[in-house]
Amino acid sequence: MKKILLALITFSLLSISFVYSVLAIEKDSARADSLADSLPNIQIADTTDEHFIKTLGVSNFDICVVAIGDDFQSALETTVLLKDYGAPFILARANSEIHR
Repeated sequence: MKKILLALITFSLLSISFVYSVLAIEKDSARADSLADSLPNIQIADTTDEHFIKTLGVSNFDICVVAIGDDFQSALETTVLLKDYGAPFILARANSEIHR
């Protein structure tokens, strides 16, 4: 089974087929609670925390998705940390032309 890591932070809508093993990470506890029914494996954490990313073992995930809303700095830091810790494939969401 493929393993997927989602770095959500301010991501509001999510639709995932559960053919995959998914670990979601959300910074906002209220939002995490609201997603808990759809995503049974969700953690509350800051994905810009290097120690936290290190403990995830991101090299064991098939894909890491960075879907951070309007905080470009957090999206960039999260993407760099995932790359530094061996994520094999990173899909990062772009919100504007400058992000592309």
